[in-house]
Amino acid sequence: MTRFIVNITLHSAAEADYKVLSSEMAKESFDSIKKNVAKANGYLLRLMEFTREGAFTIKELTDAACRAAKKTGKEFSFTVIKDKKPANHIVSGKHAAA
Repeated sequence: MTRFIVNITLHSAAEADYKVLSSEMAKESFDSIKKNVAKANGYLLRLMEFTREGAFTIKELTDAACRAAKKTGKEFSFTVIKDKKPANHIVSGKHAAA
């Protein structure tokens, strides 16, 4: 199985918008793994990280993430990372030695 990590930032969003995002991502079979908050140039930036495992194409994955993010009504940006190690090698968010 392939494991992907998706990081999404909503632009000009409130905490309630991120709750909608989490709910919509869950409907698209993503698991929420963490939320980061940082300041850049005086702006508060929120980034949510999700994972999804399965046999699907990168297009199917990005389409699912876009559908979920669009439901917030906010502009958004995201990145997708393909985890090269099988999911059974993941231990507490870190790769175990193979």
